[in-house]
Amino acid sequence: ATTDGLGGAASFNAPSDVAITPDGTRLVVTDMGGHVVRLVVLETQDVGPGVERRTIPVGRVTTLAGQSGSPGFTDGTGLLARFNAPAGVSCNADNLRCHVADTGNFRIRTVSLSDQQVVTVAGSGADLSADGDGTTASFGRVTGIDAAQHGDIALVSEHHRIRIVDLDNGNVHTVAGSAQGMADHTGTLAMFSEPLHVSVSPDAYTALVTDA
Repeated sequence: ATTDGLGGAASFNAPSDVAITPDGTRLVVTDMGGHVVRLVVLETQDVGPGVERRTIPVGRVTTLAGQSGSPGFTDGTGLLARFNAPAGVSCNADNLRCHVADTGNFRIRTVSLSDQQVVTVAGSGADLSADGDGTTASFGRVTGIDAAQHGDIALVSEHHRIRIVDLDNGNVHTVAGSAQGMADHTGTLAMFSEPLHVSVSPDAYTALVTDA
């Protein structure tokens, strides 16, 4: 079970990945077993207007999106959204959005840090590997994700490929990998075997991949 709360009073269910928001004030956690995305406060925050203003203390854990113990696939706001075993997470440099590898749904979802709106940006839901635009593309299970400084998303999946999602137009294309194997080469002539994580360099010209 997952429980929101302060410090040790909170509980998680198989947390899979974490990302610090660019301003350093919050930690975003994908709670894979709970099927939710959580927030952990790293700096005391004062929120709300006027007399309704309140202080959120360091260590407070809240649910950003999804319903604990209720896997599914639904875009929506906050607790109305549904995820299925969310795994990887990475936050945009604009400090406004985080991108989630919704592993059980074979999709990439974006969560707004301001209004908790969840939107599907890519993935058809099919356990395949196919390039295309937005929800016409397919990934299979995405295990690792990273947002580049300029906004594109790099991801790795069980289909042994490194993919890029262009958030400006939704296009998804393969930059490296094809069939399963181990081979250094250029682009799709290279081969991976179940890559797990990806990290994009600050200049967005290079990505480091852990190849399981």
